[in-house]
Amino acid sequence: VPSIGAVVMSLFLARHTIKKQAGMLMFAAVATFGLATIIFGLSESFLLSFTALLVLGASDMISVVIRSSLIQLETPDEMRGRVSAVNFIFIGASNQLGEFESGVTAAWWGVVPAVVI
Repeated sequence: VPSIGAVVMSLFLARHTIKKQAGMLMFAAVATFGLATIIFGLSESFLLSFTALLVLGASDMISVVIRSSLIQLETPDEMRGRVSAVNFIFIGASNQLGEFESGVTAAWWGVVPAVVI
C-alpha cells in the first residue's frame, strides 16, 4: 500500500515541481511519515490503516525526491559520484539496521510498540 501512495505522489511531483521551501517541505514530509507510522501502529481499522500507509508512502516519496535532487543539484561535479555512493551506502545500511531494530523490538515488546516506537 505505501507503494501506491509513493507512485501517486511521484506522478504528482513529476507534474508539479517543488520550487520553494524544499527544506520546510521535507521537514513536513518526514513529520507526516512519522505521524502516519504511529497512526498505522495504533489503528484497529482497516480503512484507517490503509489510509495511513498511503500517506506514509506519499510522504516518503517527497523526502526521497528532495534528497535525491539536492544531491544531484548541489554537489560539485567532481564530488558527485562519491557523495552519491556514500548516500547509497547509508540508505542501504539504514534499511537493514531498521529491519533488525524492528525485529528485536517486536520480539521484546510486541508488534504494536515496535511500530509506534
